[in-house]
Amino acid sequence: MHLLERLLLCCAAVAVAPTASATVLVSNIGEPRRATTTIDGGFWAAQGFFNDGSASTLTSIRTVLGDATGIPNAFAELRQGSTLGAVVASFALPSLAGPSSARTLAPLGVVSLAPNETYYLIMGINGPGSFGWSYAEGNAFIGTGGFVNYEYSTDQGVSWVNFGGDNPYLLEVNVMAGAVPEPAAWLLMIAGLGATGAAMRKRRARLRFAF
Repeated sequence: MHLLERLLLCCAAVAVAPTASATVLVSNIGEPRRATTTIDGGFWAAQGFFNDGSASTLTSIRTVLGDATGIPNAFAELRQGSTLGAVVASFALPSLAGPSSARTLAPLGVVSLAPNETYYLIMGINGPGSFGWSYAEGNAFIGTGGFVNYEYSTDQGVSWVNFGGDNPYLLEVNVMAGAVPEPAAWLLMIAGLGATGAAMRKRRARLRFAF
């Protein structure tokens, strides 16, 4: 097998490599429930967690939600940094009707988590209505990451007040090891595959004409 062919096969293997299985970065979802916070247009909440020492890709977040009143225009977003800085992800929300239960938030796009970085999941509502977000009894959790403080905002996220770290919101953060390549990296790899294929076709054509 020629060098170009080997390179092509290696790049193709990287491109179609099976997705790594998800692992739990941090979770207290199985802990007893202490109480439930009512989230509405005038009261938002945020629960912080931190990544371990490895880059990872967020696959989903599970948390305990429900007890909706009206048809709330609810949202969930992920902000990076201990100061609740830039928004790095938004989520597709399930129905919040019915009693509170563990529900899955799916990120809208690829979300890479930096090593040893703090993130906050923010739950809020724009407009009327409300829903409940439940928190734990105690501080036990599993995973290679951990929880930090929870915070509240009464001005729709303009400012936040730190309420400490005891009895965090019930949360499970699921990740895959490693960061997903940036779109530019994929484009470069695809361009490289195309150039390699073209070179191989030209070489084969020269060999045919040589005979």
